[in-house]
Order: sequence, then C-alpha cells, then structure tokens
Amino acid sequence: QKDLVQKYYAMMKEEKIVPNLISYSTALGALGRVGGYKLAESIIREMRLKMIQPDLKCFNSLIFTYACDGKWELARKTLRQMYLLGIEPNSVSYFAAIEACRKQ
Repeated sequence: QKDLVQKYYAMMKEEKIVPNLISYSTALGALGRVGGYKLAESIIREMRLKMIQPDLKCFNSLIFTYACDGKWELARKTLRQMYLLGIEPNSVSYFAAIEACRKQ
C-alpha cells in the first residue's frame, strides 16, 4: 500500500498540483498506517524546503511510520526534535513512539 501512496504523491507532482500542509499531512497520515519511513522523511524535507512547517499531526504520522518499520531510535529522535521546534508532543505522539519500541 505504501507503493500506492508513493504513486499518487508522484502523480500529484506530475500534474503540477502544489502541495500544501493538508496534502502533505494526508500523505504522511497514509504512510503512518502502512510504513514507508524513507518516503515520509523525504516529504518532511520537502515541506521544509518549501518553508511549510510540519505540524503536530505531521510529526505524529512520521513517528507512526517509524513504528510500522520498527525504527524506535528515529521515533525517539523525532520526539526530541518536536520539543526543539516548540511543538509539544501529545498522547498520540507518545503512543506512536511506544509502538515503535514494541516492534523493534
């Protein structure tokens, strides 16, 4: 299923549809359910390059992609990064991080 997310994300770009916070968040949310942390990281990088600050929902979805892929170290690093950016993790953030630890 992450291949489908990647396919539709690429199609959107090919059609010259300019992503915004909502479309990025939607793509990250889909990846948060199926994995694909490398694509999720590239979406976060692209957002930053376009000066779109990822919000709490984006970071939570990123952490869930790490959970799907068993990358607990990256989940932990993202929680720290959120604090540094002034984005306070919530219960969903911590649940996702715990899931990442459980799947290691």
